[in-house]
Amino acid sequence: MSKLKLGIYGGTFSPPHLGHLRAAESFLCGVELDRLLIMPDFAPPHKSEFGGVSAEDRLAMCRIAFSSLENTEISDFEILRGGKSYTYLTLEAFSSPDTELYFLCGTDMLLTLDSWRSPEIIFNLATICYVRREDDRANDELIKTKIEEYRERFSARILELPHTVLEVSSSQLRAEIKRDAGASSVLDPAVMEYIHERGLYR
Repeated sequence: MSKLKLGIYGGTFSPPHLGHLRAAESFLCGVELDRLLIMPDFAPPHKSEFGGVSAEDRLAMCRIAFSSLENTEISDFEILRGGKSYTYLTLEAFSSPDTELYFLCGTDMLLTLDSWRSPEIIFNLATICYVRREDDRANDELIKTKIEEYRERFSARILELPHTVLEVSSSQLRAEIKRDAGASSVLDPAVMEYIHERGLYR
């Protein structure tokens, strides 16, 4: 009997934008996942500022932004758990003998995974999948070197996903919303409507 291929895509998603959606699509198709969990974090250990928006609002925006994806659920696991959202704890919670775990990250996160809490557990429990969030080929060698280091130190399983790069800065996007710059080409209109109705990022 084959194992369930479960993907976990975590982040602040403040707000969830087209770049996030494309990454999720690449994750689903590239790994042929049976199930994908989009998991907004409660309090990311590596970020101190993500717009002052509540976890509940970020959860609601994710439900809108990713609604078109099949085999995809929006998980409130880290939000309900509270506290710092450590990836190794999440992977431990979803690990089981009949499940293969896959964890999605961008290149910026990939390059710092060894500085996260308990990286040895992260690499042991999940295959790390990454998408390029930038189109700077100067990073190619750095990424290659880091992956080789992870494989040597942690016996890491790492997979680069085919992906069309869409460079989006969440902080810049929040600033544009604050300036009331109008509709955004990288936000689902329904997400933008939710933001306006709730007065978020003001």
